[in-house]
Amino acid sequence: MVQTFKPPSALPDMSVTFEDVAMYFSPAEWALLGEEQRQLYKHVMWENYQTLVSLGEELRL
Repeated sequence: MVQTFKPPSALPDMSVTFEDVAMYFSPAEWALLGEEQRQLYKHVMWENYQTLVSLGEELRL
C-alpha cells in the first residue's frame, strides 16, 4: 500500500494533552520496578512533558 504525504493544512486538527501520553503506576506497581526502570520512566515522562510544552500545550496541573 502506498501512502501519500498530506500537507499540514490537510491534516485533521488533533490536540494532545499530557494525559494522552502519561503512564501511571500504583504504589504496588512502582515498588516492583527496579531503580533503572524508575529512572527510565522519569526520563520518558520528562521528555513527554518538554515536548508538549514546546508544542504550546497549556498545562493544567
